[in-house]
Amino acid sequence: MLVGVNLSGRQFADLKLPDIVARALQESGLPPAQLELELSEATVMQQNEPILSTLRKLKDLGVSLAIDDFGTSYSSLVNLKRYPVDKLKIDKSLVGAIPEDSESREIVIAFVELAHALGRKVVAEGVETETQEQVLRGCGCDYMQGFRTGEPLDADAAAQKIA
Repeated sequence: MLVGVNLSGRQFADLKLPDIVARALQESGLPPAQLELELSEATVMQQNEPILSTLRKLKDLGVSLAIDDFGTSYSSLVNLKRYPVDKLKIDKSLVGAIPEDSESREIVIAFVELAHALGRKVVAEGVETETQEQVLRGCGCDYMQGFRTGEPLDADAAAQKIA
């Protein structure tokens, strides 16, 4: 089971974050490979050395890194290759438009192809319908989140599922 944790820009700006994560992994006994830290696109794409350094240190711990809400802010595809992230998450606004909007569907398909070409996995957020699931499976989307696959869990419920 993978434990996903969203980090705020403020949390990510803390230069002690890699140490905090390492301590949390040690204290919890969670294997690093089962922890995925999700960072907003706006936070990651600030293009500064402290952010890159923090990303590298987190990767060195063995955790998975994901850019959340990719494509909804000011991302630069040129800069995407600089960041050592494992996954890109398609925002639910694009996924939700799949049944009705052929352009959104084509953007999602191209997004999956681009991410795979860069060696990244893709997570689609907000998957709620069979049609969305079929389109996403058809274009090779790696993972899906949303009420179609299961409801979000609070910390206690997640701990019970892991145990």
